[in-house]
Amino acid sequence: MKKLIVLTLLFFLSAAKNFAQEIHVTIDGQAAPSVKDRTVIVGKNNLLSNARLVVVPNIGTVQSFDMSMLPVRGEYAGPTSSKSAEMTEEHKTWIKRCKYGDRFFFENITLKLRDGRIKHLDSAAFIVLIQ
Repeated sequence: MKKLIVLTLLFFLSAAKNFAQEIHVTIDGQAAPSVKDRTVIVGKNNLLSNARLVVVPNIGTVQSFDMSMLPVRGEYAGPTSSKSAEMTEEHKTWIKRCKYGDRFFFENITLKLRDGRIKHLDSAAFIVLIQ
C-alpha cells in the first residue's frame, strides 16, 4: 500500500512539473527570448513602434523594469527605471540613436500575475540586439 501511495505521488508530481508554464517577458509583438542566450533580435523601427514589455504567455502584466544600453561603439548607459510596461522617453531616445549591433538589457523586471501575486524576474532577464 505504501508503494502505491508513493508511486501515485510521484506520478502527480511529474505531471505537475510537465504542466508548469515558463514565464518570459519580451517586446510587444516579438517572440519570446531565445532560451539559449535569452536574446530577442529586433529592428529599431519595430522596437520604437512597440516600446512596451509584455508577458508570454499572457498571464499578467509588467509593473516595472530597468533598461540599459551597451552600444557597439561608445559607453554603457543606464540603467534607468520604468514604473510601467512602457519604455520611458529616455529609453526611446536611446533607441532612436542606436546602431546595428547595439544591445539593450532589461533587468529587475516586476510582474503582477492575474491571481494578484507579484513575481520578480532575475537580473539580465533578456537582451535585445538591434539588427
